[in-house]
Amino acid sequence: MKKTAMAVAVLSAVVSGSTLAATVYDAEGTSLNVGGRLEFRGDFGGANISGKEIEGSMQNKSRMRLNIAGETELSSSLKGFGFWEA
Repeated sequence: MKKTAMAVAVLSAVVSGSTLAATVYDAEGTSLNVGGRLEFRGDFGGANISGKEIEGSMQNKSRMRLNIAGETELSSSLKGFGFWEA
């Protein structure tokens, strides 16, 4: 396997799974969490197996996901919660 192909495979594995999350608020039985994921995807050109140069492009196919989750204690035996994702 070529060194370039191996480097791209390793970089893709590391970058594509970036997941982030943070607790924004947490007090007195109420919490708010924000999270998400960012995935970089691109279409790159280079050389094919025979070594011939091919025409490449860099088409941005990146995507992201954002989510917000909240929870609150309504009484000692009842909790309310919500989740939104885009």
